Amino acid sequence: MKRSGSTLQYNLVRRVLEGNQCSYVNLGYKSEEEIGEIDIKSHRADFLLVKCHAYDLQCFDRNEKYFFFIHRDIRDTYVSLREMWGVGIDSISNLVVSHQNACNYAKSHGFMIQRYEEVYTNQSTALDQIAKFLELECIYASDQDIMVPSVVRSVFSKVFLALRKVARCRKHLPLPISRGELLIKKFFVSRILKLSIDPMSQIHPDHRSKTGGKPGAWKTELTDKERMKFTELLSDLHHE
Repeated sequence: MKRSGSTLQYNLVRRVLEGNQCSYVNLGYKSEEEIGEIDIKSHRADFLLVKCHAYDLQCFDRNEKYFFFIHRDIRDTYVSLREMWGVGIDSISNLVVSHQNACNYAKSHGFMIQRYEEVYTNQSTALDQIAKFLELECIYASDQDIMVPSVVRSVFSKVFLALRKVARCRKHLPLPISRGELLIKKFFVSRILKLSIDPMSQIHPDHRSKTGGKPGAWKTELTDKERMKFTELLSDLHHE
């Protein structure tokens, strides 16, 4: 789980809410469009918990909501995306700009901001920060209590990882992608991924990595060209 900063933070919030015995509805992950369709008044609870990767959510009244934002070293993010999805050096510029825009937005709109590296190494402090932001007591449910393993989800996760390995091997074959392969990817593989996601914790196969989420992988994983590209872009940002 620790590979995904948003999921790590999401489950820390769950630990705070459950430790304080708050009534809450876990709505899981929602896209920006899906969040706009949530009928808040239909849920009878003190809190509605939603995970979302969008940050500019105009559908919410910020005076009544708590917004959490977690970010990690963009170089580690790139290494992770390269490992999972095969992104290349051409994507670095957009990643750096998007990361900076998101951080600036969170700061200017009063989000509770945490750095992944700090949360990873000291979850006790991270939990205290979340509790104080929510104006709750520093009482937490244990990680084991909220992370209930599911055998069925585990099986689907293994199937998904196997299919993705096959897909990567397929990319190296000098043959055009057939319509049948595209349909399989769209309807079958995506369905397997959806079934492998745990609805409560939002953990899914993409949260696994060879580093186990440990910060600083970029120091050994970046190529010289990738390192130089990041140095150039990050240096420009610091001088703005």
